[in-house]
Amino acid sequence: MTSKAPLLLASILTATALLASAPTAARASTLALAAPPEKPIPKRLEFDVGMLVGGLNMGTTHASATGLSVNTGVRLGELSILGELDYFSLRADERGTMTRVGLTSRYSLVPLGDPKSFATSDIWLEGGVGWEHVSWRSGGVLDRPDLALGFGWQSNFVMDKHSDHPRYLGPYFALRTLIGQGPESNDEVTCGGPCDRATAPSSTDVSFMFHFGINWGRMSF
Repeated sequence: MTSKAPLLLASILTATALLASAPTAARASTLALAAPPEKPIPKRLEFDVGMLVGGLNMGTTHASATGLSVNTGVRLGELSILGELDYFSLRADERGTMTRVGLTSRYSLVPLGDPKSFATSDIWLEGGVGWEHVSWRSGGVLDRPDLALGFGWQSNFVMDKHSDHPRYLGPYFALRTLIGQGPESNDEVTCGGPCDRATAPSSTDVSFMFHFGINWGRMSF
């Protein structure tokens, strides 16, 4: 009986050690199986300067429009939110100017290229709202809200790539539609061309613009 006591004591100590190590092993296994932390959404400051060229419809008047566009804002992953200021020169039967302020969002549907490479590009959709102020040289103003819809392509060339805050520079090209409420008209129903039923002029104006320029960005953090 005495010879078995050391063996029994050794068995008890071994079992105790195994029980004590079990929680530690379980915690290690849990940490090993835990999902890796998600990468933070990249945040980038954005600044665009460019031109808008096209036509602007205002009721029965169609004006050629050429203007300067400046956008600034932030890009969060694939989504950009930009404040916009546009200034146009208008030419119709009369000459005038239009100032437009707006808020635009762009979403990159098709990022192209390796994000770690020197150059990448995006194909994006945009949508926004704005306010137009039209002033005619010979007198008269028109103020109205509008809706902007469009799509475009943007290229990004990386500068100081190995910096903690790399900068980006590249061109962009886009096609944009501006949709606004036409001015009140006293015109009676009529046929503007061959028709089988006279109607009043459309109350919705749809205009098309070609938008192009240079984009500058800086990774903020």
